[in-house]
Amino acid sequence: MIRIVIDTREVEKGLGEFKRQIPYATAVALTRLAQEAQGYVKSRLNEDFTIRSPWVAGRVKYKPANKRRLDKGSQVGSSEERLRDQALGAVLTGKDVGKVARTGKGLARPRKASKTPPSRHAKALYEKGLKASGAKPIKRKKGRHSRRRLPFYIPVQGGRHALVRRKGNTRLPVETIYAVPRSIKIPARWPLGTHVRRSVAANYYKQFALAMAHAVETARTKTRAIGR
Repeated sequence: MIRIVIDTREVEKGLGEFKRQIPYATAVALTRLAQEAQGYVKSRLNEDFTIRSPWVAGRVKYKPANKRRLDKGSQVGSSEERLRDQALGAVLTGKDVGKVARTGKGLARPRKASKTPPSRHAKALYEKGLKASGAKPIKRKKGRHSRRRLPFYIPVQGGRHALVRRKGNTRLPVETIYAVPRSIKIPARWPLGTHVRRSVAANYYKQFALAMAHAVETARTKTRAIGR
């Protein structure tokens, strides 16, 4: 999460009796800045990632500021571990690695930007291969016969496996549908901090001025009401 804070020391000097309104106004301004930054980050997702579902945008969150804990500020980011890895970088090992889908005709998904349908998930393909492993050769349109190109797992170096299928009717060669590497290095490719700083810089003075003006006007209204 990216934290947003405001230094109000200079403002306090010129507000006199309304100085007590600063914590409230600051919390309001910080929260609005976080909301605007959240919207800006979401608007740039299609430039930062290959988006296949609305899941990613739904995981970009903000935390509002609290006037009693202004040192914490407001925050923009994501608690989703996979998104944090994209912002900070990470090296995944063991069960965290998962399966890497290959792109191409007849593979996990036809194009990089395509969403993998459930029927093309590794488990579904493997179970399909097991179910049909005893199937007879099928007749092609041109009258030739060939065995089904059924997916199956093969062991690879390092105790891992890969889900593959044969390219033709012979035992070899095979092509990989899903690979299971020993580790994956994820570079810090999501410029979350840059986006938040850019949004805050563009809206900082406007939001703080609006929040402070509203807080002072509210205080004056209350003062006049009490004096009647």
